[in-house]
Amino acid sequence: YILIPFIPQFFFFFLFILQVNIIIGIELINKIIFMLFLGLIIGTILSSSDDKIFRFFQGISPEWFWKKLRERKIKRYDELKKEIEELKTKRGSLTNEREKENITNKIIKLSDELTLYPNSRSEIEATDLGNVIAEYETYPENRYGMKYNIFLMRLWYVLPEEIRKDLRLKAATAEAMLYVSFIILTFSPLILIKTSMIINEIAFGVISSTLCSYVLYNIFIILITCILLYISIRFFYDISVREQLFYGDYIKSAFDLYRVALAKNMNLNLPSNSDEKDMWIEAGKQIYSR
Repeated sequence: YILIPFIPQFFFFFLFILQVNIIIGIELINKIIFMLFLGLIIGTILSSSDDKIFRFFQGISPEWFWKKLRERKIKRYDELKKEIEELKTKRGSLTNEREKENITNKIIKLSDELTLYPNSRSEIEATDLGNVIAEYETYPENRYGMKYNIFLMRLWYVLPEEIRKDLRLKAATAEAMLYVSFIILTFSPLILIKTSMIINEIAFGVISSTLCSYVLYNIFIILITCILLYISIRFFYDISVREQLFYGDYIKSAFDLYRVALAKNMNLNLPSNSDEKDMWIEAGKQIYSR
């Protein structure tokens, strides 16, 4: 997992090596050295800008760009809630066990989709990644009154090393895959330009008919390239979302299972009733006010 965060730099370097013939008058070995250092430098810049990259893919900023998509996500959230309630009402009036089972399966399927959203409608973001992150970041506060950004680091020190290692691995993998997706997105115009240049170099030698067929050939190749780029961007993005789901499950389980150990380490008397939420809220206020 130590090497995982460097995947974007290596991938960035690989993309630059593919463009090595663009630089004129430099020997191949010098080109490779040049691209290596340039790739590492720009990869480091990307790593240092991870907060902005994550905010973009989470659908947080720029707000004007994601506004319509966020509205669509909120609409889908409302539809899911409404459909689940309607199905529950319908199931209550049924007497046929087979029909009840079918309704129950539909409810489970819709509920699984609903778990990808935060509990609060106001916290819904424009993208799957944003909603997955918002869901697990708001879980400890909704469940126990523990603010995520206050108690996560304190909880970290009471977790066993094996769990911390798994958390690092999931977080590093999710971050690396998102970087790769971002790099492909960033280089898409360059890849399309290079594809067009290659077509111009070889197309006339392959296509000896009319200008129309040459233009159609260009359009076809560019279209295929766009499709492949989209598939690549989406592929690595989906991997990142999946890893964030796993990471979120680990985080929620950590709060469920180790908050008692955290309370003991903080010299807090954990109540055995509903007052626990009030205790964590008060503890968070004390920490935040220091």
